[in-house]
Amino acid sequence: IVFEFQTHRLWLAGALDRAQFHLTAAFNWLNRDALDDNELAALRRVIRRFGRACVIDPSRELEEMFEQMMARAEALGDQEARAFADYWTGAHYYGLGEPRRSLTALNRAVVAAEPLNSPSFLIQIRANLGQTNAISARYGDAIHHMDHAIAAKQASRQPGVASTSLAYCLSSPGLVRADMGDFDAAYADFDAAIDALENSNDPILPSLITQRCLALIYQGRFSEAAERAEWSEQR
Repeated sequence: IVFEFQTHRLWLAGALDRAQFHLTAAFNWLNRDALDDNELAALRRVIRRFGRACVIDPSRELEEMFEQMMARAEALGDQEARAFADYWTGAHYYGLGEPRRSLTALNRAVVAAEPLNSPSFLIQIRANLGQTNAISARYGDAIHHMDHAIAAKQASRQPGVASTSLAYCLSSPGLVRADMGDFDAAYADFDAAIDALENSNDPILPSLITQRCLALIYQGRFSEAAERAEWSEQR
């Protein structure tokens, strides 16, 4: 309990490196045979949370830890632990720019997550699969997973309520379509993403504008891209 409380405070303080340190120490202590029920539950929580402390700043130094967590979850035969270990490993490899390893882990995560009866988790995995397929230039698969995630998020969205996650999901296929040369569809995606925020002062709006700027650059509309980039920088 003390460990969990300290880790939560560290996350709130933004000290992700310390969170990684404590979670690693907890995993190493729990990575042994003959765990009682409480220790097994604690191990599941560590595996479920470890990636949250790493996804913002992925590091080669953490590769071995993710691989150990996947192996441990597999050995336990625990469906939830396997799903989260694979999911966070896939997200980590995506951040490291290794789409093949990311896709392998995320595809395993989908299989492990399907029996968990957690639609929101499965949607998130599919959204990540869309992004990873996109950087692999597998555009058809990327759009397929992104559209699936978008439809699910739109179905569960409350009318009039801003949705940051939906906005990101809507913006992601815009970049893919721009890279494919379908600029009209791309700008429609970006407009839908901004509309999902419901607020012109939302802190993630500059990120969405930056993605639109990339599409404008692809199209050779450099002056317009520069104007929008300057506006975004001032936000």
